[in-house]
Amino acid sequence: MNRLFISLIALLSLAACSSTETQAPVVQLSQLNLPTPSHQVGQDIPSRKQIFALSREAELLLNKKFAIDRSDKDRLMSSFRRWMVKPSGFQVDYDNKTTFTAAQAFEERAGNCLSLAILTHSFAEHLGLKAYFLEPDVPFFWEMHDSFETLGDHINVYVRSPHNMDQVWGPSGFIVDFTENDLYRYAKRYELTKDDIVGSFYHNRAAESLAANDLDLAYSFSYHALRNAPQKSKSYSLIGIVLRRMGEVELAEQAYNIGMQLDAMDPVLLNNLAFFYRAENRDYEALLMSLRLDQIKLESPFVLAREAEEYFSEGSYNDALSHYNKAIRRADYIHNFYFGKARVLLALGEYEDALVALEKAQELSTTREQNARYGGKIAALNNLL
Repeated sequence: MNRLFISLIALLSLAACSSTETQAPVVQLSQLNLPTPSHQVGQDIPSRKQIFALSREAELLLNKKFAIDRSDKDRLMSSFRRWMVKPSGFQVDYDNKTTFTAAQAFEERAGNCLSLAILTHSFAEHLGLKAYFLEPDVPFFWEMHDSFETLGDHINVYVRSPHNMDQVWGPSGFIVDFTENDLYRYAKRYELTKDDIVGSFYHNRAAESLAANDLDLAYSFSYHALRNAPQKSKSYSLIGIVLRRMGEVELAEQAYNIGMQLDAMDPVLLNNLAFFYRAENRDYEALLMSLRLDQIKLESPFVLAREAEEYFSEGSYNDALSHYNKAIRRADYIHNFYFGKARVLLALGEYEDALVALEKAQELSTTREQNARYGGKIAALNNLL
């Protein structure tokens, strides 16, 4: 069982947008004449209030657990921190498979980093503590599907006492994180608003629905994600995928093009747009997207990993291994890369090295299902050694 990782901080380095950076153009959602989705916010799509609401059971638990401490915020902070880390305290399973509301995460005692961050934030607010969502400036997970890819960001929460209002960041608080990877403790962080979190919630649910081939629900979630965050390229990339699947080819291309206006170097958007062009037999435009991807190859471990997959499929195992190793040097916390490397090593007959890579993939897995699947592969490989 994964425990919530708590890190006391003496200094938190928040990053603000530099005034010297090139600002992305502002786009209007009205540029896309999108059809009205069949699922509406407050009904099948959780509203902002529903996303953050605690169940009555959760509120009763918090009221009972911290009844003695609530008159003293410093003591409450200390008790809340201990409750999140001690074996006798609140425990959850880390599972990246599904994005839950606060109430659902509490009921399941599980969730991905976004779900558990939402739950922790709601806990803190119910107790009268201050909580802030933070996004470490490193990508968290990468998923390749048959016709699209997604990239997820990690989220954690900074909790502090409501006292000393002029001292937002500092030794008075602590970070609640849901992985044990040191990378997230020390990385530069950006503060996120609740609106950002709602948009990420809808985006995650849309990707999950798309992976489950529920196009109607995927469109509804991606539509509301876009309305919530119309200035993010990933929102246009995702709804572009959904629209193409729905047969709305012209709208899909419009969505991709707006995303390109916002971030013409977004590797996930570029890859999805290249796939779109290939599917439409527009090979020259697909080539242009691939060339643009080449420009950012040295900065993107995900592009390197995708090329490693291509080399593996062609039987060029040494090239595949080289590319996986490069990807791992740039992002050594993504389980997919180690699993891909293990497959290559098996093909090369390097069974012991493949076992080491599989064990690392299991260590970094982000869902219980992945962990179990890697465990089965490790057991099978051990039988061969």
